[in-house]
Amino acid sequence: MKFALVTGANKSIGFEVAQQLAQEGMYVYLGSRSLENGVEAVGKLKAKGLNNAEAIQLDITDDESVIKARKEIGKKTNVLYILINNGVFMVVPHKRHLIQRLTSLRQFMTQISTAQCGLRRHLLIY
Repeated sequence: MKFALVTGANKSIGFEVAQQLAQEGMYVYLGSRSLENGVEAVGKLKAKGLNNAEAIQLDITDDESVIKARKEIGKKTNVLYILINNGVFMVVPHKRHLIQRLTSLRQFMTQISTAQCGLRRHLLIY
């Protein structure tokens, strides 16, 4: 069996991607910041007869969470055939320039590094 990980998979596009992969016969890890929301999403897949899915708590902005998820998945498989890095966050300004709306340079850098380097973090940590 081939394994896939989809971050931000408990709703919207991430959920749909996870569902499509499961329908194609892949075993899918649904990454979700909230394990409870991930388990709920897996329940929706199982209700559709897709039993080849599992929730995994994963916050791509938190290194410890990424390491923990990597270790959990590593107990079950040595290879991910597909990684969909859907879980990205961004503060959206309403009227002002982005830099003016952010509370700190650190917050700005966290957002940029998560969006640009999140995929590499998943692949390279540990």
